[in-house]
Amino acid sequence: MTLEVTNLSCGYDGQMIIHDVSLSVPDGGFATILGSNNAGKSTLINCISGIVPASGGSIVFDGVDITHMAPHRRVGLGVVQVPEGRQLFAGMTVMDNILMGAVGVQRAKAQSSEADIDRVLEIFPRLRDRRQQVAGSLSGGEQQMLAMARGLMSRPRLLMLDEPSLGLAPLIVESIFQTMSVLNDEGVSILLVEQNLTLSLQYAATGFVLDRGEVAVEGSSEALQASDETRRAYLGI
Repeated sequence: MTLEVTNLSCGYDGQMIIHDVSLSVPDGGFATILGSNNAGKSTLINCISGIVPASGGSIVFDGVDITHMAPHRRVGLGVVQVPEGRQLFAGMTVMDNILMGAVGVQRAKAQSSEADIDRVLEIFPRLRDRRQQVAGSLSGGEQQMLAMARGLMSRPRLLMLDEPSLGLAPLIVESIFQTMSVLNDEGVSILLVEQNLTLSLQYAATGFVLDRGEVAVEGSSEALQASDETRRAYLGI
């Protein structure tokens, strides 16, 4: 099992946002966390990343308890997040942003980031022609590609993406989802946080619907798509 979250609780300034959440992502799996605004999706994924400390429960990655592990050490194990809003270094070039993804990641001495750079530019060819362009001048879709490219430089085994479709045109959104599917086919486990219920369940194998910080519904994508309970929880009715 790649990721096993058990009875996880967390929040900010003593206020609990996530309450006893349990979920799992198998090795090579593709799971999605769905829910309306303020359901706790970003808080949950930030807790798995270590950005928000856990106040209860456990997070285990490939048999290693990472519940209280520092975020950079989680990245070293292969737990990598592409944050909501991209959070690029806007004044730096595309290439410098890509290289930032490799900072702090331990590698064998014989390994070079050149192969990683070639790989991400092959996945996102639009970035190749913009390598020396300032990141802040890219379109929204290109910025999302850059954020994903930066994350891939850390060689994720579990790639967590927080609202990658936010504010993007439908054709770009479809392209981003197809890229996630290709990465998953290559063996990268995916945990996707999204509001786009239909598209997420089209690509993911399993899903978890959050409602006010708790898992209201979970199951296969097919079961969730057919469930009235899914839509009730998703819409907060």
